[in-house]
Amino acid sequence: MESSEARLPKSRAAVLLLACVLTYANAIGGTFTYDDKAIVRDNPRIQAPANFPKIFTTSYFGGPRGNGTAYRPVLLVSYAVQWWIHGRQAAAFHAVNVLLHAGTTLLFASLLLRIGIGPAAAFASALLFAVHPLHVEAVTSLVGRGEVLAAVFTLLYLRLALRVFERPRLRVATLLGALACYGLSVLTKESGSSAPAMAFLLFVYAAEGGLWERLRRALARGYPVLIGSAGVLLLRRWALGGFLKSPEIGIFEVENALDHVGAWTRAVNACVIFFRYLGRFAFPLHLSADESAWSIKVAPPASAVSIAALVLLAALTTAALRRLASRSPLALGFLFFCLALLPASNLVFSTGTIFAKRRALPGGRGAPRGNGPDALRTRALPPEAPRGRRAAPGRARGRAKRRVVER
Repeated sequence: MESSEARLPKSRAAVLLLACVLTYANAIGGTFTYDDKAIVRDNPRIQAPANFPKIFTTSYFGGPRGNGTAYRPVLLVSYAVQWWIHGRQAAAFHAVNVLLHAGTTLLFASLLLRIGIGPAAAFASALLFAVHPLHVEAVTSLVGRGEVLAAVFTLLYLRLALRVFERPRLRVATLLGALACYGLSVLTKESGSSAPAMAFLLFVYAAEGGLWERLRRALARGYPVLIGSAGVLLLRRWALGGFLKSPEIGIFEVENALDHVGAWTRAVNACVIFFRYLGRFAFPLHLSADESAWSIKVAPPASAVSIAALVLLAALTTAALRRLASRSPLALGFLFFCLALLPASNLVFSTGTIFAKRRALPGGRGAPRGNGPDALRTRALPPEAPRGRRAAPGRARGRAKRRVVER
């Protein structure tokens, strides 16, 4: 039963809202950058109500059903509704992004309180979440809304999933609400697909007993949420021709060199890159708008770096699982971070890029430009990438027909 002490005080909620607005207010004056142009500014599907049905029958960047690597109709609907209201005003799109980030921050604080994190720790964590530099690209780039909106639905899903777990008598109505939120998250951006794994982690954290007893109870009482969530992915398969992407579509080697190596090499490098994510999260001193394959080399599986990453990640995961039985917030945070990152990690399957910092938080969140103290300030992304960076994918496209990269 949720008590009054588990609610976020209005004064602290106001501080969190103010932190979000002050941090990102100067992004509202930004314009359309990078994929904003193709997805929002020049996208006929969102600009006329007559084209609205095409949002649901085409992939993210357009094209016939069954052709693409991304299916994000809920995200496109959010742009369409705004376009019908105010047209091509970029500032209004940016303002909604900031408001969505504020909502995500409040939901995050509320979830921490819901699972028993102390009020002071929950508030401090949410405040860090509100201003962390990793979120800048997600909030200030219009297409970054995919991460922010997916995070909103993911956090709502997790709260409702906990109610299903803790209140069996309300199971049917609450379960349907949870599955609806999960569907909206996955149909906003595919990084939301890890939500059931995060829900299972919260079930284990909330259960009583030792670790194995917690695992048993999490499965016994949480299986309706987990099984129902799997059914949501069927719509994605219908739209793309596959659960992950169309079988006819590949990935640019220039964006993800791990797509063209063996499964073991890819998995080992995913472990190495995990610590790059962790480092950027803990020490966000050297961040860029699109740090990707241009700066990351594939490590041989037998190299010292690869072996060290495997051993260290296994040790940290084992230690976190052991500490989870004692309801360690640090253990929960580490495992939550791992699961949130899983869809973009390249550990299980190849993704559109080798490294995408904005996907490292619930539902996938963002990465800024700049470094040092300047990284704490929100900046609109530059209108164009450097010529060399634009030319590389162009050359790759000539060598690999029908290979696409979609972030």
